[in-house]
Amino acid sequence: MDVLPATRYSILHYPLVVGIVFFAVGSEEVVAHPLDSLSEVGRVAIGIGIALVLMSIVASMYRAIQRVTIERLIASGAIFSLIWIGSSWNALTFVSVAVAATVAALWLERGRTWPQPEMITPDAT
Repeated sequence: MDVLPATRYSILHYPLVVGIVFFAVGSEEVVAHPLDSLSEVGRVAIGIGIALVLMSIVASMYRAIQRVTIERLIASGAIFSLIWIGSSWNALTFVSVAVAATVAALWLERGRTWPQPEMITPDAT
């Protein structure tokens, strides 16, 4: 039994919100000390925060239109791996690389995954 279209995103928005909160916690440290080395807690908060947001969007898109955006999954894994790779980087560099990976994923998937207007069909209820 399929769920109503309005409820497809209702459960999957919780990891999105948690990811935003994690990113906000890490960003507080970045704003306070942008040129200092980012602490482990800050790296984990930013890495997991962005990865959760990306994975939540992938899951909700799959649930809504049955498409997987592999670029966001790869970017999520790359950003998650930055937690260990970027241990000696300053905070601004760490966030810049994480944002660049996210923007690169979105740029690579443009036009491929979004449904064109003629592809959208109403749900049969």
